[in-house]
Amino acid sequence: VSNVLTKQWRNSFLYRLRSDPVDRRRLVEFGQVIFQLLFPRRLRTIPYISFAKPVGVDELRRESGSNRVLPAVIMRAKGLLADHMAWVKTFMNG
Repeated sequence: VSNVLTKQWRNSFLYRLRSDPVDRRRLVEFGQVIFQLLFPRRLRTIPYISFAKPVGVDELRRESGSNRVLPAVIMRAKGLLADHMAWVKTFMNG
């Protein structure tokens, strides 16, 4: 998922209150959610969501080469994220 946080909130002074990137992002995300609850329809966002095709446990085990499925899940998630970001980049530029 991308394009959820608006530029207005990404560039907010709240973002500069914290030094840790995770804390910064979390703070402005909560700020935007609270704003949207208090003032519905004031912010218009169109999130971009990507889904992968379903995959079975047996296929994940084959891909990881063991009984562990987490390595295959992580590999697929990274691939999906890369595809998603490439699509967003072409969508935004074209």
